[in-house]
Amino acid sequence: EKLNATGPMNIARLARKINAKLIHISTDYVFNGKGSEPYTEDMLKEPLGVYGKTKAQGEEEIQKEMNQYYILRTAWLYGFDGKNFVYTMTKLMNSHDSIKVVNDQFGTPTCAVDLAETIIKIIHKSNNAKSFFGKNSALSYGIYHFTDEGQTNWHEFAAEIYRLGKKYGRITQDCAVNPCSTEEYGAKVQRPAYSVLSKEKITKSMKIKIPAWQVSLEKFIKNERFNPM
Repeated sequence: EKLNATGPMNIARLARKINAKLIHISTDYVFNGKGSEPYTEDMLKEPLGVYGKTKAQGEEEIQKEMNQYYILRTAWLYGFDGKNFVYTMTKLMNSHDSIKVVNDQFGTPTCAVDLAETIIKIIHKSNNAKSFFGKNSALSYGIYHFTDEGQTNWHEFAAEIYRLGKKYGRITQDCAVNPCSTEEYGAKVQRPAYSVLSKEKITKSMKIKIPAWQVSLEKFIKNERFNPM
């Protein structure tokens, strides 16, 4: 709660005092995952667990404190530094003959590089409020969704990691990637079964093209910075 709710509230309070703009990263976990169509920014928040509830609270605290904010909800994030699903799967596939991965939770893998590039574009667009023709071209404040394009489940994601890992020499042994249900896997924390986010608002507002998750995953795995320590 201190990290996900109180912290953003304090940052927003200070940002308002010094007239700064705020970009805040939120999550697909603010939704309950019971839908079947991509979630839009204005859909009802109904988080399942403590993480989602405190992230939703953080969004609300920012909205109470200030008006000059961009809240970016993202999902299934992985990057070059720190722990993530791609690195975990790569290490498991290099040390096990077979693994089980759930196939009944759907979402969109997102490379942190793509998210970072979009954040930079938001900053540039926000700082250059007037276009060549004098019209206000600043991005409207509010909540936006950003992930890579497409949707998949964790098992299909893992299978693609294995295929690309073998292709680029990141995985050096054979490993069977077997599907299983969430119930069979026995996860202690309830996670959304469906958390695909609609990107229609951000693509129209910023006129950007978002890469397919498979394309970004391949770029990530073959990059020299790839290092699943």
